[in-house]
Amino acid sequence: MEQKMKIKGILFDKDGTLIDFFSVWGTAAIQVTEKLCQKRGILQRQGELLKALGVKDRRADSEGALAWKSYDGIAEELAPLLVTESEPDGPDPGQLSGEISRLFFEEVAEKRTEYPVFTDVRAMMAALDRQGIRIGLATSDEQNSARKCMEILGADKYISFWGTAGTGLPEKPDGRLIRLAAEEWGLHPEEIAVVGDTPNDMRFAAAGGAFAVAVLSGTGTGKELGPLADEVITSVAELEELLMRKNREEEQHGSY
Repeated sequence: MEQKMKIKGILFDKDGTLIDFFSVWGTAAIQVTEKLCQKRGILQRQGELLKALGVKDRRADSEGALAWKSYDGIAEELAPLLVTESEPDGPDPGQLSGEISRLFFEEVAEKRTEYPVFTDVRAMMAALDRQGIRIGLATSDEQNSARKCMEILGADKYISFWGTAGTGLPEKPDGRLIRLAAEEWGLHPEEIAVVGDTPNDMRFAAAGGAFAVAVLSGTGTGKELGPLADEVITSVAELEELLMRKNREEEQHGSY
């Protein structure tokens, strides 16, 4: 989409964008699927669960369930594979979603004291904040896990909009989430950049009328993301330079 406004707000995806998806979530997926199967005595099906999540060798398909779906969506994918004699119809998706949420929280949040990142996230957000740019998260992860991650990174104080799963807010790729952030910040959706690593993030930006910035640090490839994004960068380490260039160009063209 042709962009006519300066960027005054950013909605960051978290996993694959701010932190390394594969070392955190790829590893967690192996642990979680093992526990789900062990509990039900069907450990031989772990490979099927990982395949359903789009995970292979700790890597993830950018359109796979683990890369972009909430725990409710993941539960719907996995429930049919967890059929047992005691649960011939499979587990209740709602209860399974809670179980999966708890297991992933243990692996990606509770056990962690640090996260692998692509740049100093706290310093980057502090610099954006000094420029008056509003900062939010738009993630399929749940709020307790997302907040724990941002606290560990020292970046939580810069986030003024938490678009997380399980809170009753619209979830990606629903563009209403962008419009809610715009309303919260007193901005136009076109003044907001969505920064993410999956095709779903780019569809989300388009649905909400935001500026789409794709990063190649996560599950999506340049071939997948390029046609959907307004800009493609290697990682968020290049974001400040991109925004300064774009906003400077808009100033020169008389944008506001």
